[in-house]
Amino acid sequence: DMSLLLIGCLCFIASALPGPVATYTVVQRHRHDYNCFTQGLVYDEARDVMYESCGLRTRSRLKVIDWRTGATLKQKNLPADVFAEGLCYLPDQDELVMLSWKRGQGYVYARSTLELVSTWKYQGEGWGLALQPGGFLFMSNGSAWVRRLDPLTRTPMAPPLHVLDEGEPVEELNELEWVRGELWANIWFSKKLVRIDPLTGSVLGYVDLGGLLAPQDHLPNAPRPNVLNGIAFDSRRNRLWLTGKLWPVLFEVSVPLLLEPTPHLTPNSPMNWWYLPVILGVVFMLLTGTTVLYNRISCAKPEQFAPVESSDEESNVEMEMDSMG
Repeated sequence: DMSLLLIGCLCFIASALPGPVATYTVVQRHRHDYNCFTQGLVYDEARDVMYESCGLRTRSRLKVIDWRTGATLKQKNLPADVFAEGLCYLPDQDELVMLSWKRGQGYVYARSTLELVSTWKYQGEGWGLALQPGGFLFMSNGSAWVRRLDPLTRTPMAPPLHVLDEGEPVEELNELEWVRGELWANIWFSKKLVRIDPLTGSVLGYVDLGGLLAPQDHLPNAPRPNVLNGIAFDSRRNRLWLTGKLWPVLFEVSVPLLLEPTPHLTPNSPMNWWYLPVILGVVFMLLTGTTVLYNRISCAKPEQFAPVESSDEESNVEMEMDSMG
């Protein structure tokens, strides 16, 4: 009986092992504005262009770019005191939503003109944004927590996700992207992307991008490249682009898991196949534990359950307690 309980425990533990680490292959390399301190990167499938927010005070910009050539098609220079951060595109409203770093203020721009439409307030810092089609607007702030907002009102729709890997928080989550039913994120000063379950915050795995930007990619008269940051995804063709702050290259990469069947049932599905081993492990433990307890009870002698009479010493202690009030 105890062996069955042990097996159940092992099943549960195995289901909680850390997610796999995927590798990548560079498909194409494109020119990128090495003066852009990339904070947000979004692909527009309908127009085959990208939108990019460039940070740093006095240098923040919002751009429409031709990702094939790196050319800037349209640009809006932002006020000197604005440090631009994460960016996402709302196709139904045809608007771009952008964060700022420490101002606690977000901005909404018309896609066609890049003119400011409205602003909105939030608590704390703003780092990354990603839109779940038909669902949440995800927002990071440099911690292990990701907010889930209403895309239109930017108010909380659900409790924030706590991103955990084997129970340990994954801190400094930066740029976000919705990738085939998962939330992917850059980790500040890390060469890995983390894949997050958007329902629970559990880490599904990582993509190791070590060696993506090689020393020969550094240009002699360009700023020194900063950290990896910037994820864009084409859901129709399973294309993934990556870049970094002040990087001279935009990489299109292939990740094997993107060629596999979609890992989630639907973006808003209440059930996820990833949970199946966990659920089976818990059910197995409960069943085996109940069986063990039932066998012990059924095999026990009747006198084991007879009431035990209090000894004289116990009675004296009770009387003394009563007399003490």
